[in-house]
Amino acid sequence: SLGGTVVATLPLLAAFLKEEPFEPSPYSPASRLFWNELFIDVEALPEFAASPAAQQLVGSASFQSRLLAARERELVDYREVMTLKREVLELLAAELFAGTSGRLAELEGVIQTPGSRLADYARFRAVCERRRASWWVWPEPLRSGTITPSDYDLPSMHYHAYVQWVTDSQLKEFGEWASQAGPGLYLDLPLGVNSDSYDVWRERDAFAVDMSAGAPPDPFFPGGQCWGFPPLHPERIRNSGYAYFRDVIRHHMRHAGILR
Repeated sequence: SLGGTVVATLPLLAAFLKEEPFEPSPYSPASRLFWNELFIDVEALPEFAASPAAQQLVGSASFQSRLLAARERELVDYREVMTLKREVLELLAAELFAGTSGRLAELEGVIQTPGSRLADYARFRAVCERRRASWWVWPEPLRSGTITPSDYDLPSMHYHAYVQWVTDSQLKEFGEWASQAGPGLYLDLPLGVNSDSYDVWRERDAFAVDMSAGAPPDPFFPGGQCWGFPPLHPERIRNSGYAYFRDVIRHHMRHAGILR
């Protein structure tokens, strides 16, 4: 109403908000290839309208009390907010996978699309949740990237596939709406990714895993800064044709009109 046509966000990328290592910082994401389900508009989902269990949970006095307490805190309690949202989203994922709807077929089509990483990512997050430890200490062959169905819980895998699909769908819808008034979504790409992330686990060769990115000394930080994430390896990403970095940019630009 004041004439603005664009709003810039912090990174909206996946984060470790349930399993360990807990890390809510948007600049240390669990992946730069997937979104953060914390931003889902839950009640806008078709599965919410179809799930009496989810509606009963959200309408219950205890849930509303916890929700109000979370909203009234001076600082955001990311773990509690994600816990609340996940309780509902798990019911919605179960609702979808228990049926034979067209939406389930649509999600399965996305999973089976050539080149899709969705199932691989969902399995990784499911293993993280079962083990509650960084992939760096997983046993082989998990640590080297081989996951079998016995390594994770299927409902957890279904959850992560579902929330990525619906987050992407809502961002697409919102991006199309925003582009009617201006350049569209103005998204933020963090310089790096958490060393415990899906990206480093799956694309290890693209990273200098024994190094940490940072900044040299300046008047404000005379000791310099250590940002705690591995930088991309310049020679190896060049040899791969910058495949990982291109995927990161492509992921954002599917919905963004501007990328910082």
